[in-house]
Amino acid sequence: MHSHKLYKLIAVLLLSGLLLAACGGAGTPAPAGSNLLGKTWLWQKTEFNSGKDIPVLQPAAYTLQFLADGKVNITADCNNGGGSYAVTNNVDLTIRIETLTRAMCPPESLSEEYVKELNDTGSYTIEPSGELVLALKSGAGMRFKAQ
Repeated sequence: MHSHKLYKLIAVLLLSGLLLAACGGAGTPAPAGSNLLGKTWLWQKTEFNSGKDIPVLQPAAYTLQFLADGKVNITADCNNGGGSYAVTNNVDLTIRIETLTRAMCPPESLSEEYVKELNDTGSYTIEPSGELVLALKSGAGMRFKAQ
């Protein structure tokens, strides 16, 4: 009688372990690009191969948010927009800004430059400092800090 209960207990434990494994345990790798999610990224500057930099004097006016459904939201100075993104090979990143309000920003605004550079993204890295660097196809690099 005791051996029958022992077999039932073992069967229940094995089944429980299989169910936990099927639901994704600690060994399940994070989805590609998950390190981009849950943050509002603030544009700090763009560094060009020529040595020229575009410093951003008001980083909070230029934000970037990656959503889990493959959408992206941005603030580009006095404009707001959105679009889509895709991560492949854990580093390749494409961003497509598809909608953007058309408010007239001040003459010193970097709104158009910001959107142009985002659409030129080719890959990304997150540095040990926590900074997000978008490597542009043109060879430049956009730097962001998480808010």
